[in-house]
Amino acid sequence: MIGIINTNFGNINSIKNIYFDNNINCKSVSSPNEINNVSKLIIPGIGNFDSVVKNLKNHNLFDRINYLVLEKKIPILGICIGMHLFFESSEEGRNNGFGWIKGKVEKLNKPQIRYPHMGWNNILNTNKNLLFKDIKEGSYFYFLHNYGNKPTNEKDYLSSSTFYGENFLSSINYKNIYGVQFHPEKSHQNGIKLLTNFANICA
Repeated sequence: MIGIINTNFGNINSIKNIYFDNNINCKSVSSPNEINNVSKLIIPGIGNFDSVVKNLKNHNLFDRINYLVLEKKIPILGICIGMHLFFESSEEGRNNGFGWIKGKVEKLNKPQIRYPHMGWNNILNTNKNLLFKDIKEGSYFYFLHNYGNKPTNEKDYLSSSTFYGENFLSSINYKNIYGVQFHPEKSHQNGIKLLTNFANICA
């Protein structure tokens, strides 16, 4: 069973519909009780860093998620802002993230580049990440974001990069922790394949 965290910001129905269409069990999670008996977790995108952190803490989910990921080692997928939460902090807010990945999420501000980065872009260097099994190198996914990450120790968890005025981290993988900057639920067949790949990752 995949638990999709309801942050009150992301459209979780798009993810749920993809899983239902592929006969994969999932449910939305809004409380610690609902998170029991899940084998994987997804934190969807959309929202402000501080608002999402505050919402998770208000619903007593922040510490529970931290325990399940670090102690129980269940796989987790963060989408866009969901991935940002995996880092120590973000320029978008003042709260701390989970801190599983060292580094800070930064605002993208390359001169003469229009932001947000919105639309289709390709991803590179995907061969080491199980999320991209049977997805061709250079495939396109849908992005919508103003913030990204250029970590100092990216070799430890970088699994793909994307160029938009500069190279930034478009997906990560560190042990049982997976994150994507793009929105697979809006990325048609490539996104469907990625989400089903995550469902097939063994805990």
